Amino acid sequence: MKKMVRMPQSSARVGVNVPSAEQRHQAQLERHARELVIWSQPILGVAQTRSAIRKLGGDYNDIVYLSKPGNWKFRVLTPNSQVLYVLAVTDTAVDGPIVIDIPPSTIDTAVLGTILDSYQVPLEDVGAAGIDKGKGGKYLLLPAGHRGDVPTGYIPVPSERNLGYLLARAVPKSFAAGDIAAAIEVVKQMRIYPLSQAASPPPQKYIDAYDQVFDTVDPTDADYFGVLAGVLNEETVL
Repeated sequence: MKKMVRMPQSSARVGVNVPSAEQRHQAQLERHARELVIWSQPILGVAQTRSAIRKLGGDYNDIVYLSKPGNWKFRVLTPNSQVLYVLAVTDTAVDGPIVIDIPPSTIDTAVLGTILDSYQVPLEDVGAAGIDKGKGGKYLLLPAGHRGDVPTGYIPVPSERNLGYLLARAVPKSFAAGDIAAAIEVVKQMRIYPLSQAASPPPQKYIDAYDQVFDTVDPTDADYFGVLAGVLNEETVL
């Protein structure tokens, strides 16, 4: 039998570059950054929607809608040109419980939508496929940790987050001018206001975003992390 020869052990193989401590630290930071971008996609979408609303002169509880199917200026993640979009962002940390008043669908216009939290977790469907079954209803978005009774006549929507997001669609019977006008009439029956003002709701602000730049696309540079830090500092920690 041939005698086995034991090779001397070495901490580094010949021809292999061993990363320095600084290089390993940088790689770790980059890995965490990638993970963070993936994890934070939903909440950044809501933050960017809020920013787009503010650039059009709106704020919390204001309703943005399209008076015509969107063109290239309506820059959201998954748009289509078959419906009239309706969007709003709320903040229960500022306003307390929020009333989202959804009007009845009509023969010519169906209302379809969802109330979500800031991570775009669906909380409740509204409209024809929601609890109101197309008959309309007052949904009450409740603050994180809310305790207490819900007033009669409201549909409770509990949330663990401060920010809320309404994404709805008004679906007209056709794209004829008269049918689109009828759909906009339905949209302008929607109301969003604090429950504390339910006895005398403030005038609703509607913003027509058609043919205006409504850009919710994520930043593609380090600004991403600044936007994310800003919205996380306003949110609850689970």
